[in-house]
Amino acid sequence: DRRIEDDQPTSGGFDDSRDQTLIARVYAERDAYRRRAEAAEKKAEAAALLMRPVPMTDELRQMREAQRRGEEAEAKTAGLEAALRDAVDSARDARVSAHDSSEALRRERSEFELWRERARGLMEEKDREVDALRRRLFGGDGDGSMIESRLESNGSETNGTPPRAMSAEDFEHFKGAMLRFLLAEDYATQQAMMPVLAALLRFEEDEAAKVTAARERWEPVDVAIGKQLPESFEQAANSLTDTLGLGKLF
Repeated sequence: DRRIEDDQPTSGGFDDSRDQTLIARVYAERDAYRRRAEAAEKKAEAAALLMRPVPMTDELRQMREAQRRGEEAEAKTAGLEAALRDAVDSARDARVSAHDSSEALRRERSEFELWRERARGLMEEKDREVDALRRRLFGGDGDGSMIESRLESNGSETNGTPPRAMSAEDFEHFKGAMLRFLLAEDYATQQAMMPVLAALLRFEEDEAAKVTAARERWEPVDVAIGKQLPESFEQAANSLTDTLGLGKLF
């Protein structure tokens, strides 16, 4: 009993004082019935020694009924103890699982922050390079004309149609989309930007497929698990956490 009392969870849907009061009352009733039953048995044994039958009096009937109720109370107490043990074990397992999940998310968040800082630094460096390239492309000098000719030549070989040169407005739009993509704080936002970037860069079908496959290899843990986790397991986990008073896990 002492071990159960020590292992009871401090939260999670159980009222410790009410459960302990119920168990104490059941124990008291069981002991009272047991004492009355033992007294009746001793009386019957004494009568047997005196070789005289014991009549089935109301008192004896009450003693036997008390014995029966005592046995039922003992069985009920054992059931309560088992239920409390299961509840304590389940709550402990849930706390351990929640702690492990929290640690995994914390590590992933830390890695993401490091990656974002590197991306921001890279973006600033590339931004300077892009500005220099834009001046060459749209500044009207000879080098810019040569680069534009090469872009038009490559586009003609790929699509069979002469592409138009990127205007300053299109370039600013592309730059803004690329900034939002690289500085996005979550994977879902980046995924939402992919069609915009693909349209601006005029991806071919095979190029878009390669980019999609590459990004799938860098999916965050929670996104990958969410895709692979069977629906039946989600329902079972939610049912368990709801029973423990922890809310839905998924």
